[in-house]
Formats: sequence, structure tokens, C-alpha cells
Amino acid sequence: PDLYCYRCARRVLSQWISNRKFASERLICAGLLKGQLPLLLDCGPGLWRLLELLTYLEMYHSFPGTPFSINPWNSSDSADIRSVVTSGFLEYQFDLNGRTWGDGAARGIVGEVSTAWASLIRPGDVILTFNWDILHEVILWRHGLWSYRDGYNFRCDEQGQAERSSGTLMLKLHGSVNWVQENDGDSVGYIADVKDFFSGSEDWDWRPHYNEAQADSGRKLVLPTYLKDISSNKVLLDVWTKAHRVIRDAREMIVVGYSLNAVDHPARLLFGTALSENASLGCVTVVSPDTGEWGEFLSRINKRVSPVRQKFEDWVRSAGRT
Repeated sequence: PDLYCYRCARRVLSQWISNRKFASERLICAGLLKGQLPLLLDCGPGLWRLLELLTYLEMYHSFPGTPFSINPWNSSDSADIRSVVTSGFLEYQFDLNGRTWGDGAARGIVGEVSTAWASLIRPGDVILTFNWDILHEVILWRHGLWSYRDGYNFRCDEQGQAERSSGTLMLKLHGSVNWVQENDGDSVGYIADVKDFFSGSEDWDWRPHYNEAQADSGRKLVLPTYLKDISSNKVLLDVWTKAHRVIRDAREMIVVGYSLNAVDHPARLLFGTALSENASLGCVTVVSPDTGEWGEFLSRINKRVSPVRQKFEDWVRSAGRT
């Protein structure tokens, strides 16, 4: 839900600003949806979206009128953002779990939508997401539809061997806050905090849970910039390769709340090439009040869009699998 993302984004960015001592800047959170950060940075007279700002800093390492004009942006700053995002998202998810599924908790809107969402998922389904957070995994785990043993398209040595195999696959195209990966060329070493987030998990309870996913500064996350180099990370490259095969072979494709922004070149290339190779899929269902650029995009590859003009929470509560 948007509210979950909004609150998490405020917490994450407030912590980062505090760490960087940005006394003269003011970040305004306009929302956080599908792992992207449509945020505004007030640098005096103008408003800058964080997407543009981070791209600029990654390219030129400095920005007039900000602290980066004195202390240039470097790789440690990128790592700091990933680290804070990781910590903030996991902290909020832990609190959300307690409020929604803890002893005596009122399920509320999150619990209601979660149950409705899980009822639409069937064994063999594959979920592609650009989200960093683990809300989908927590929901599907609680309904016996997904397992961290192999549900991310990889296994972590002996971790999860006491668990059931996953009935569904979760392909996280921008990484995940609970993946611990020491270096970009390594496999994911383990899934962090399984005891805290996946209720009833059977293994690895001897591990300390605090801040596990900070071990690698969150380098598995793809930051919101125009400079997305998926190929620099082995795990993400494997995930994107698998996603291409899944889209190419899909018999049904439902897009929920993703607008296919014109500047998201890696995603557009993925969907364009994979769908072009899928001769049996002629129509893509898009669930969103606004279908964005999907209609024009699909027409170029001789596909059509079937719009469902509803918000996610309304759709899952009314939809039935045909």
C-alpha cells in the first residue's frame, strides 16, 4: 500500500539527511511506489527530483549550492544510502508485522488486502517486482505460497534446507533489503533476519538478527538513478536473465501499478525484447487507474493492453481468477 511506502520513505530519508547533516536542505517526500523514489529536494529556489539529483551526483560528484560542492559525492555516499534504505525498510516491516499479525493485533487494511492478494496467487506463478521491501514475501510466506529456501531464484548454501520448496517465484529486479552479498561478483550469502520476518522458520535461529543486512552496505539495491547498470552485479544479472525467460514463456501477464516510465530503459528493454519473443501472448492486463505508456509501448510489438482501472487494493478485493 502507498501509505506503507510513504511512511518508510520519510523515515529512511530523514535518517539519511540527519547522518549527512543536511541542515540547509529540505527533502519533501511525495510518495514511494514500486521501489522508486519520486522525491523532491528543495535546494533554494528550485525543486529537484531525487532521481535527477542522484544521477547528476553519480556522473559529476558535485552539485552547486549543496554540501556536495565542498565534499564531493563518492561511492561511500552511495553505500550510505543503500545502508539506510536497508535498515529503514526492515525496521518498518518488523513494526508492520507486529501491528498486523502479532498477538492481539487488529488486521486492518493491510491484513485484509494481504489475504485478498494471496488468494489470487497460484502455485507456479512468478512475481516480478522492482520493490526493495519484503512485504510480498512476508504475505506469501504466511499463506504457504512462497519460501526463502529457493523462492528468490537462488539458494544460500544450507540455509532454508529445513523449509519446504517454494511454490512461487519472486524475481526482485532491483534487489532486496534482506539479501546479504559481500561483493558484486558473489552469490547472495544468506537471507537476513528470517526468524524476525518469516514466522515459524526452522533454521538459522542462532544468528544474531540485529542489522544483519548491513554487512554489505546494501550493495544489492539498485538506486533510483538513470545510471542503472544491472550487469555489474552477478545476482541481479541472473535475476534479469530469468525474468526475460519468464516473460518470453508466459501464458498470462498482469502488470500492477507499474507505469513503464519512458526513462526506465533497462525495464523497457526487458519487457520489449521478451514480449516480442512471446508469440502466444497477445494481451497484457494492466491494473492501474492510469495505464501510463503501456498501450503505445505494446502496440509497437503487436500486443494490446487490457486495462483494469483500479488501485491495487481495490482490484485484489474484487478480482477473481478466471
